Amino acid sequence: MIRKRTETAAKPRLATRLVDFGLTLLALGGSICLVLVVLGIALNISIMMFRTGSMSPTITAGSIAFVKEIPAGEIAVGDIVTVQQKESELPVTHRVIEIQEIRDDGVAVFRMQGDANDTADVQPYSVPTVKRVFISVPGIAPVIQWFTSPYLLGA
Repeated sequence: MIRKRTETAAKPRLATRLVDFGLTLLALGGSICLVLVVLGIALNISIMMFRTGSMSPTITAGSIAFVKEIPAGEIAVGDIVTVQQKESELPVTHRVIEIQEIRDDGVAVFRMQGDANDTADVQPYSVPTVKRVFISVPGIAPVIQWFTSPYLLGA
C-alpha cells in the first residue's frame, strides 16, 4: 500500500515539473520578445519580409531582413536599401548601383537594381532617408506570418 501512494505522489510531481518547465520557457520567450521590441524601438530597427525574389540569391523570397533607418546621404554603392515608392504603398528593397547626387538638404538621388533583375529600376529615387539592410535570414517569413495568424493569437 505504501508503494502505491509513493508512485501516485510521484506522478503529479513529474507533471507539475513539466508544466512549470513549459511555463518557464514561455515566460523566457516573452521576456526575450519584450527586450527585442524595446531594442528595436530604441535603435530604430525594424523587420522587412520578402515576398518576391528580386534580390535573389542574396535575399530570397520568404526571407526577413533587419533594417535600420538612416539618412540617405550615408548610403554607398553596393548597399541594399529599402525605399518607399511614391506611387505605391509597397516599399522597394534593391541594391544601390549609382549615386547621382546628394543635395545640401540631405536628399539623395540614386539608382537601384534587384540582384535578380536584368535592368535597373526605371526611375531614380530621391529621398531624405532609407532603410539599410544589415542582416537577412532566409525562409523565416512564413514562420513569422504563422505566429501572427488570428487563430494562433486567439489560442
